[in-house]
Amino acid sequence: MKKVKKIVVWVLLSLLTVVIVTAVTLQFMAKDAVMNFLERKIPSHIDLAYKNMSVNLLTGTLEVDDLSVTLYNRDSLTSHTKVSADKFILGGLNYWQYYMNNTISADNILVQKPNYIYYRHKRTAKTDTVPGGVVNLLKTIKVGKVSVENGRFIIFTNEQDSVLVKSEGINFVLMNGRTDTEIIKKKIPIEYKGYSFSAGTAFVDLGPYEVLNIGGIAVEDNHININDIILESKYSKTQMSRILRKERDHIALSVPQIAINNVDFGYHRERFYINSDSVEILKPNLGMYRDKLVADNTSSQKMYGRMLRQLPIDIAVPLVRIINANMVYEERIHPTGTAGSLDFNDINAEISSLRNSSSDGKNTSMVSSGKLMGTSVLHFEYSFDVNDEHDQFFASGALSGLRADHVNSFLKPNLNVEAEGIIHQMYFTIHGNAVSSSGDMKMNYDNFKFDVLAKDGARINKLLTAVGNLFINDGSKADAEGFRYGEIDVERDVRKSFFNYMWINMRDGIVSTLTGDGKKQR
Repeated sequence: MKKVKKIVVWVLLSLLTVVIVTAVTLQFMAKDAVMNFLERKIPSHIDLAYKNMSVNLLTGTLEVDDLSVTLYNRDSLTSHTKVSADKFILGGLNYWQYYMNNTISADNILVQKPNYIYYRHKRTAKTDTVPGGVVNLLKTIKVGKVSVENGRFIIFTNEQDSVLVKSEGINFVLMNGRTDTEIIKKKIPIEYKGYSFSAGTAFVDLGPYEVLNIGGIAVEDNHININDIILESKYSKTQMSRILRKERDHIALSVPQIAINNVDFGYHRERFYINSDSVEILKPNLGMYRDKLVADNTSSQKMYGRMLRQLPIDIAVPLVRIINANMVYEERIHPTGTAGSLDFNDINAEISSLRNSSSDGKNTSMVSSGKLMGTSVLHFEYSFDVNDEHDQFFASGALSGLRADHVNSFLKPNLNVEAEGIIHQMYFTIHGNAVSSSGDMKMNYDNFKFDVLAKDGARINKLLTAVGNLFINDGSKADAEGFRYGEIDVERDVRKSFFNYMWINMRDGIVSTLTGDGKKQR
């Protein structure tokens, strides 16, 4: 009996030894196999290096430290892309799925501190005459969780290594990612159950004149929050006027937060779409300055409907809210003196049915209210059918409590006039299209008159003032409710913006009301 026990013990010990030796051997063989695979399968224009690699067959884990990948142009030794990471971990590789179901399945992939650098100007175009096509994937790939921790992304755009796009503090999680021989051929070559994304900062060079800075981005459960957005001109107002060949707005826009709720995106009939239940823009502050001494921009300016129709993607947002906005518009007309300015404060607006992808019978519309020059209450509504090729629109509005001297900061530098009086109430409606518009206006005002200034702007030209005010009714000749009426009839200058279009409509209505017979047209 004792002899049998000894035999059993020796057999077990022998088997255990064989298992251990086999495991150790396979462990080394697995590491060598991975290293040999990387050396044989990586193309010659890709250089891969790492400091340390470990493979654990029992847990199905692969770890690589200080990983770096450099991509070169195929026809030269010039590198255009560099990717590095402190650590790459592939965990929970399922051998059963691999051998029995032809599926590469893993529990997780973790990339720590990845750093992606792309030199766009160093990348040469492919010389191949035959397109490469989609990836020829032979197996299904499943990963329970893909994580990127504290990443960095940067694209350079010219020989001076000017930054085109940059983002730091990137964190990303993708849950239940999956692709296969058919999914890989789609526009979005992966399916997933959920994802989250965050970035600490982001910078985008928008071209010759503007840059965009973002203080933080967070995406989770299909909701996007973007914080501390700053869109601004690269140059000062004076510098920009010197380098411009055609007039262009100098912009300074800051937005503390934009919230985009329940985002959905994808492809429909080969066209990318992005939808959202609602968008909220909190406390935007916009400063715009235009130097009219710079040569006019003679290119045709599009109406909003045409802009939406010509977008390269489809969008659909039922509601956009702009909350507590402020805007300052400045315009310089004379070489000497200051620019004229208009202030719009405490603006709240709602844009409904902002879309270009389909027609649900609803017009795109905007309703807004705020203050002009800090005191006057301004209400404005605007609507159009995005599918209308003629860009027909309807606009209406109301203004109350405007003291004329409050807008002299704009009238004096730009028109060389000063106004007196008060507009108690003003209402207008406008019907128009891309080339012309018409409408009506009514005003209740008192003691309205203009003082025409001398060329130096310091004195009143009494003769021109007297002649001009002969044609202006001071508001005393009105109907029983105190209103005078005017008409609007203008031709649009297609080289000018929509804001200019609205301004000349308002100007035409005001002049008609002040100088006409003041009677309501039947």
